[in-house]
Amino acid sequence: LDQRLQSYLFRRAYVSRIQKVLERARQQKSSIASVDDPESLSTTARRRRLQGKPHLSQGDGPRLSELNISHLSASAAAVRQNRVIIGMPDRPSGVIDGYKLLRTKMLRRMVAGQKRVLAVTSASQGEGKSLTALNLALIINQDPNFDVILVDADLRSPSIHTILGIEPRTGLCDYLAGSANLEDILVSLEESGIGLIPNIHPVDNSAESLTGPRMRELMDSLGGLSPSVIVIVDMPPLVVDDVLAFAPFIDAMLLVFRSGVTSRADVAAAKEMTTDLPVLGCILNGAEGAKSSAYY
Repeated sequence: LDQRLQSYLFRRAYVSRIQKVLERARQQKSSIASVDDPESLSTTARRRRLQGKPHLSQGDGPRLSELNISHLSASAAAVRQNRVIIGMPDRPSGVIDGYKLLRTKMLRRMVAGQKRVLAVTSASQGEGKSLTALNLALIINQDPNFDVILVDADLRSPSIHTILGIEPRTGLCDYLAGSANLEDILVSLEESGIGLIPNIHPVDNSAESLTGPRMRELMDSLGGLSPSVIVIVDMPPLVVDDVLAFAPFIDAMLLVFRSGVTSRADVAAAKEMTTDLPVLGCILNGAEGAKSSAYY
């Protein structure tokens, strides 16, 4: 009984802390949209572009293919070992079918809601959110009507570059520190053509970095691109407050769970923490008997 009581009190204290962070995020979102500050007005205008309809249109900004950015090639061994869909020529058809179904559902809801920034997170570690974000980016990018930029914003434990087996010289951590510009960190993955902003080192004070002026500048810059550009952001799990701190920049969210890893309590806590966030859906990895096996 004592152990159950301690667990209950711990969860209540944690949820209370999360609610405070969410309130700060709401206040920050209000400050971004303030009409009293001319600089904020400029930010608001760019945010509106970032939330424009994600389909081809004339004008507003360049497509990804029109940018002069460097190219990186993924390691064939790494992508195959880590189950990236571009590295599996003999992958089961159910894997691709599962991601195509997810793509269709996500794009339909995002287009209907004029959403362009999709955050991917999970209840805890080890649920496959980063691989899901990467594979979803790859499958969406196969649609000629869309470009995709994948941002590794898991500042505590970045992994996208490891999954792909690439060694970028700079990353999001350098941009946030002020030692790199967007053109230094945005690369194109040769095998697929997706845009990638990797992160190569953990960042101290990650929640504060995600709400700082440099991150705001980055999202403004991405918002100036063509409305056909979808931005997918790989976020840390919900056990830390980074996702809620980043909430003002999120148009949509996908929650990732894993069978045998995510507990009912984790799902309930995730549901409570994301009540006021634009969750479009959930994905269950590793479900026994699922059509796409361990991938979906």
